[in-house]
Amino acid sequence: MAPSRRPPPKDAFASQKVTPKPVKKERKVVAENFSVGEKILCLHVASAIHYEAKIIDESKDPPSFRVHYQGWNKRYDEDVTYDDVPFRFNFYSDSSAAEAKEAQRTAMQNSSRKRARRDRERAERDRTGTPATSQAGSGLDFPGTATSSRSTTPDFRRKHRAGSYQSSENIPPRKAPKPRRSDSNKLDGDVVTIFTQPPPNLVEVLVTDKRKILEGFMVKVPEEYTVDHIVDLYVEKINNESQHVNADMFIEYDNVVTLEHTTAEMQKHIAYFIKDLFNHILKTSLLYGPEKKVRIFEIFWNFLKFRCE
Repeated sequence: MAPSRRPPPKDAFASQKVTPKPVKKERKVVAENFSVGEKILCLHVASAIHYEAKIIDESKDPPSFRVHYQGWNKRYDEDVTYDDVPFRFNFYSDSSAAEAKEAQRTAMQNSSRKRARRDRERAERDRTGTPATSQAGSGLDFPGTATSSRSTTPDFRRKHRAGSYQSSENIPPRKAPKPRRSDSNKLDGDVVTIFTQPPPNLVEVLVTDKRKILEGFMVKVPEEYTVDHIVDLYVEKINNESQHVNADMFIEYDNVVTLEHTTAEMQKHIAYFIKDLFNHILKTSLLYGPEKKVRIFEIFWNFLKFRCE
């Protein structure tokens, strides 16, 4: 007969107390949870990557934190407002720092691949050369162009034996090419001149300007001379001339009438239209590539704020 099992008595586990596990509360990424001197991960807007940073100062007007990126020059320090903290700040930890470094390494690899591809394309263009354009029938036939029948100088030497050459006596010596006349009357207006090797001074200027633009080293223009300020001064001048509100006016420059049959009120509306055009259209159309990325990122943040509210 198989032995039977009996249930344990009711008070067998009475003496054992179950201690609940502590629940770790996650800190919210808000301005109140950050302080001066704290090490953080801050989102760099231009590259859209988190970097190790430190809060070095705090301002109340406007409420913002002064952030310094570790290992960067202090000119890259940024002021992050309290409203942007949830979108740009992240608490520093070993795991989050490792993820940020991995993202930085991946971005550098992608950038290196793009740079190598551009260098290969540039080297290929330099090797093949860029043909200069010439209009048919203009009489201009330069070596190496699409209309030229020969791109290299012919070799008037004949092979005498293997591995050696000997000049032919029957072939006349080559004549020096005649200098071409640079008569502007004979050149067509559609002829385009392309520098295969630009002057070194010009290359240095172009490279320096490109580096300034791409890396954000452009000189800051005084902010007081904005389009809004100039247009407001124009409207103020029109308002001061109250006696000409409904008078028939015209605008003249160098004895040429550019606008007629207008009034001061119409001029103010035109001025407001120009201000609106700059504030909503041209401020994004006249930006360089990196600045457009920053502007698009700001628009995305404003959209997120609107959704959160």
